[in-house]
Amino acid sequence: MRLDFAWGEALSDATKSEIEEVSNLAIRSDLAVSAQFMTLPEAREWGAIALFGETYDETVRVVEVGGPWSRELCGGTHVARSSQIGLVSITGESSVGSGARRIEAEVGIDALRSLVADRALVRRLAGELKAPASELEQRIQDAFEEQRRLQRQLAELNAKAAMSKLPQLAAAKSVVGGNEVVAVALEDALAPDVVRQLAMALRDQLGSKAVVILGATNDGKPAVIAAVGSDAQAAGANAGALVKLAASVMGGGGGGKPDLAQGGGADAAKLAEAVKAAKDSLS
Repeated sequence: MRLDFAWGEALSDATKSEIEEVSNLAIRSDLAVSAQFMTLPEAREWGAIALFGETYDETVRVVEVGGPWSRELCGGTHVARSSQIGLVSITGESSVGSGARRIEAEVGIDALRSLVADRALVRRLAGELKAPASELEQRIQDAFEEQRRLQRQLAELNAKAAMSKLPQLAAAKSVVGGNEVVAVALEDALAPDVVRQLAMALRDQLGSKAVVILGATNDGKPAVIAAVGSDAQAAGANAGALVKLAASVMGGGGGGKPDLAQGGGADAAKLAEAVKAAKDSLS
């Protein structure tokens, strides 16, 4: 079942729960359902609700549930009493246009099956976490927080490990066009922000004539970071241009400032080729 209605913002969880409760209380009240035909002006005068955006014939079908509890213009078939619906369970709510929202729900046996499936899922999760259902939400939140803590810890360790490569990378410098250049495709999988920190630290260590071009992969995605010293910039080296060239080799794009820039691509197999192309452009 779905219902479109005029509203300007998403419904809160509390509002959706209230809608479910009001609907199911009406169902349990076993309200009588009847339908009659009348003119559109008569229906409006009677208080019937029309769906926005719909066009109606001169004669309309008005469905009444429980007397004045609900009166709507509708051409579909209906139950004789509200209790025949069985159950309403909201499954979603979303925007369908400017100022328009849509509620989606399951009814009857489908709603019951959905609730049974949800209950079974809660039981399985509770079993995996060895916690009662009442504590399940907190246990999951705690697990997510622990995961985030471990991810931060791993990122810090990766950053320290990357920084330990500074002496080795600095020793691999070469002179190109009067600048001290380090252009390396790193074998370790490193996040772009770690590679950026490494490139900046290496540039600062080498001095104003430094041109640093580092490439690395993270989750299979290649990235190239360039960091350029002030004197090297004055001589024509531009970090943004370097990463744009490297990224194009990998089928991607990038850019940034003359002193620091980042680019990425789709083909990680061409990372070394991309770093070399950027270095070769300096000469």
